[in-house]
Amino acid sequence: GEAAEAVRDLARLDAEVTVRPSTRLPDGLSGTSPAKLGFAAYAAAGTPSPDPASAGWIALGGTSARSLPGAWVAENVPRDRIAARADSFLVAGDLAAAGMGVAPLPCIVGDADPRLRRAHALMPVLSVDLWVACHADMEGVPRIRAVHRALVEGLGRIRHRLSGRDTAAPR
Repeated sequence: GEAAEAVRDLARLDAEVTVRPSTRLPDGLSGTSPAKLGFAAYAAAGTPSPDPASAGWIALGGTSARSLPGAWVAENVPRDRIAARADSFLVAGDLAAAGMGVAPLPCIVGDADPRLRRAHALMPVLSVDLWVACHADMEGVPRIRAVHRALVEGLGRIRHRLSGRDTAAPR
């Protein structure tokens, strides 16, 4: 297996099943959305609450720049308050934990990192559908149906944590 934030081309069968956050599936894909993926702003734990008027931010670059939180930062944070850029959410989280600024992260990532805490006043919780999908021509293949079903069931069981609304999660 491979864990990467790069988008795989299902048309070329770089992958047979994908799990991706998106407002809609591209043409040619068939899928189910068992959950929403929530995003919030995170700052280093143990530091004073960032001032909304002057907080430095970690902006998202690469394919992450086109994500919902990447677009939110681009539209709502002045350029002079961008302290750093990161091509992945994991790197953005590491930069935030090091005190370099506030990072927009998937809540399931930020809430689980004891080095981080939510900066509630800086960004609303954003959410987008989390899809389990495959190429439409492949949806009848038994092994793909089995993987699809297992992923939908598993993600459905943790949908409250994925959404970012389950703030009682262990930190």
